[in-house]
Amino acid sequence: MQSDLDTRRSILLVHISSDGLPSFVSRDKSILEERFAVTSIPFRNHSDALRILRLTPFHDAVISWFAWDNAFWANRIAGFLGRGSITIAGGFDVARIPEIGYGNLIEAGARRRTRDALRRASLVLAVSHSIAREAAGLAARDDVRVVHHGFDQREYPFGDAKKTVALTVGDVTVSNLTRKGIRFFVEAARRAPDIPFLVIGRQDAKAVRMLGNIPRNVTLLGRLPEADLKRVMMESKVYVQVSAHEGFGCSLAEAMLCGCVPVVTDRGAIPEVVGETGFYASYGNPDNTAACVREALATAESAGRSARERISRLFPLEKRRDALLGAVEEVLH
Repeated sequence: MQSDLDTRRSILLVHISSDGLPSFVSRDKSILEERFAVTSIPFRNHSDALRILRLTPFHDAVISWFAWDNAFWANRIAGFLGRGSITIAGGFDVARIPEIGYGNLIEAGARRRTRDALRRASLVLAVSHSIAREAAGLAARDDVRVVHHGFDQREYPFGDAKKTVALTVGDVTVSNLTRKGIRFFVEAARRAPDIPFLVIGRQDAKAVRMLGNIPRNVTLLGRLPEADLKRVMMESKVYVQVSAHEGFGCSLAEAMLCGCVPVVTDRGAIPEVVGETGFYASYGNPDNTAACVREALATAESAGRSARERISRLFPLEKRRDALLGAVEEVLH
């Protein structure tokens, strides 16, 4: 008799991360593995289309995380071989912000390939209403389905020993100085020298040099193991996300679960995540950001619990699990 694993339907998951799965892709993979046999492969360049072509005949459906070139090839191949396809639009793939040089859609060829990928997909999922609008407008389809990211609140406990700290998470790269607002976070720290500011994320030497004379109250912690990242979130009173664009903001939501009061911009999907539980700063305005950090610190206890309650209520992992598995079953049948 065959085992359950042998008889399960199979899914080919095509992602674009060659150096390890991001937490949100890893969560989706774990969800899919509850019901399906999953093969996960990275897409690095167009030569990987041959690998998709070889593997697709042995799978019942193909899921592409991000509507990038991975989805362009995966959806064409899936359609040719009579397999269902799901594309998950997540942020940069359907963004176009030329004033900061950000977004896959800035380049005309990439825009055409992403449009083709979205149109050919059996089903398009978007991680936020903001992303859904961008994907629907590009593909001219009215059935883009919003399936927010989901989080297990048990994995992100509320921090009871909070410190007067402002935290942000993001790689210190040249593009992130403006896109993630790392530069404005550092400049806000310069205006609040009595408050420690922490940055967690990989550091690019050129980007660090571009920041210039970093204030003494700013600490660049580099990339941390997951356990240490959660510990810092649990200890911090304020989480800052002053981005020019966010498809959702997973680190923001995780910090809110840990009881951090959010200081954010009103760009992209950030208001969907934060709602009325945080403080909104003007993008690119360090003075305003520093003022919002001080306000957030003054209300940290009650506001932090409100932030946690919002994420727990609106974005539970079970809700994404049900929606993702339901979408796959729909495509399979």
